[in-house]
Amino acid sequence: MKELVRHLLWNSLDEIVEKSIMHCHCRNVHSIMLLDCPEKVIRLYIATKGHELYKNYPNGIIANIPMSVGFHPHHCKLTLHVIKGALYNWQMKESDNGGIFSKFLYKSKILEGQLKFEPLGESGLETVASGWIEEGESQNIEANVIHTVACDKTDIVAWLVYEGKEDNNYTPYLWTNHDINQDDFSGMYQKMDKDTLFSLLDLVEL
Repeated sequence: MKELVRHLLWNSLDEIVEKSIMHCHCRNVHSIMLLDCPEKVIRLYIATKGHELYKNYPNGIIANIPMSVGFHPHHCKLTLHVIKGALYNWQMKESDNGGIFSKFLYKSKILEGQLKFEPLGESGLETVASGWIEEGESQNIEANVIHTVACDKTDIVAWLVYEGKEDNNYTPYLWTNHDINQDDFSGMYQKMDKDTLFSLLDLVEL
């Protein structure tokens, strides 16, 4: 894997830097766009100390801790490949028998220039599967699967996301346990510079 990353940096460093983002989806989770090719995208996510993914565990929901990344489907098939630490993957489906969450229509700041969440009322979600993806392991996720991820507060975790076939029926819904429009998104989705990119790669030994 290290050889692949180095090859991509060697050939496309400027493009990778241009398309990489600090504080992506929640604070101290950073996205490095290693390869941007339709239906063959490779992203590297790195959760550094101070990240907020720990808020997405089931016991956090029970304790009414506001989620940092709500449940969501994807625009394409995904494979999650953990390369450092361990990532908790929690998968849901809409159900009248599930817990009640606020449902929103998500407008991506990356794609549309402004982060917006249109309230759609409440919706039940029921657990389909949950568990850890350990270092060196991977998991395939269909585009229409609703999920979120979590990891321990003090852990540094890195995972590759391989994006595959597009889902023509995708709608960018988001379910969460609080009014996400009250959240403070200042400082999110910032450009990454070259020095920071290499520091992050060094942190996860790539």
